[in-house]
Amino acid sequence: MASGNQLRQADIVRVMRHMADMAALKNDALAQRQVLIDGLNALLGTDAGFFYVADAWRPGCRPHFTSYTLSTQRDPVFLRYTSEFGVKFPLDEDPYCFQSIRDPRRVQAWTIRDVLPDRAAQRRHANFIDLKNTGRFCDGIVSFFRTGPDPDRVVGFGLHRFGGSRNLSARDVALATFAVSEIEHLVTRGHLALVPTSAPDLPPRLRQVLDRLLAGSNPKRIARELDLSVWTVREHIQRLYKHFDVNGRDELTARFIAPGENALGSAAATPSAVQSTTGVIATDGARMNTDR
Repeated sequence: MASGNQLRQADIVRVMRHMADMAALKNDALAQRQVLIDGLNALLGTDAGFFYVADAWRPGCRPHFTSYTLSTQRDPVFLRYTSEFGVKFPLDEDPYCFQSIRDPRRVQAWTIRDVLPDRAAQRRHANFIDLKNTGRFCDGIVSFFRTGPDPDRVVGFGLHRFGGSRNLSARDVALATFAVSEIEHLVTRGHLALVPTSAPDLPPRLRQVLDRLLAGSNPKRIARELDLSVWTVREHIQRLYKHFDVNGRDELTARFIAPGENALGSAAATPSAVQSTTGVIATDGARMNTDR
């Protein structure tokens, strides 16, 4: 993990301005998550990324992604890989997941050099190596923090460069590590709402669909993000209704959200000022996206 002294003051200011923009959208879960990952993608000069929440992130449990949001800028092969993440192949086949699940440190940052240090590691992660060999993957970093009572919930992001892009520098790693510490700060203060823990017995694909339903996505958007047909998404939604014994989306949402909370489990916000590590961040009263 890179040290903070590799960051310039300008880097810190850019990250904090981005966090202010993101915090201002806390009443709109979809917009907040999208702004967060798109801004980080731009800050590090990467080609694609995703923000995620995962649960049971330790050996001997059933680690799974509860939520992830892809950057607007994306590669079709990378999109296919992420849509199959933990669905068509086990999470342990991804080198970043394999290493981080086994590492108990509270804050982590992994580059491709960390997770694929030798030929044995490359043989272990054949699916990822296939993606790398397409020429679309050059380098990447995954950074997150652990939270929760155990703590086995992780919150973080992955940012990747493709093709002939340059490798990530020590400063890039330091920037990512600083950014994840600021994300933790906002989560702790309630200005970045996280998805509730979903039922662990749900198949991975249904968890992906449930996450997006709770955040306010409609079937067309879910289909686009998961590289599925709208018909398939609607079928998954019906399976969720049956699984939770509900008659529609409102009843499904009520299973995860207490009265007075928004779709990601935090108290509904009003226009206010949010204290940050560098001053005051203004928040707005943007309404929740409830398109169906």
